[in-house]
Amino acid sequence: MDNKMKRMLWIIPNICFYLTVIFLSIWVVINMEALDEINRLDIFRILIILILGVSISGSYRIVFWIRSGQL
Repeated sequence: MDNKMKRMLWIIPNICFYLTVIFLSIWVVINMEALDEINRLDIFRILIILILGVSISGSYRIVFWIRSGQL
C-alpha cells in the first residue's frame, strides 16, 4: 500500500471525529436545558472533551508520521 493511501486511511477517520465533535456540540447547545433537567449535561460535556482530545492527539500522530516518512 502506498503512502498516499495510508494517509487517507488515517486522515478520514480523524476528520470524522472532528465532525462528531462539531455536530455533538451543536446538539448539546440546542438541547442544553433538557439535558440539564435530567442531569446529563456534564456527561455530554465530558464526552465532547474526550472526543476532541482523541481527535487532536490523532492529528499530532498523523503529522508526526508524515514528517518522519512513515506515512
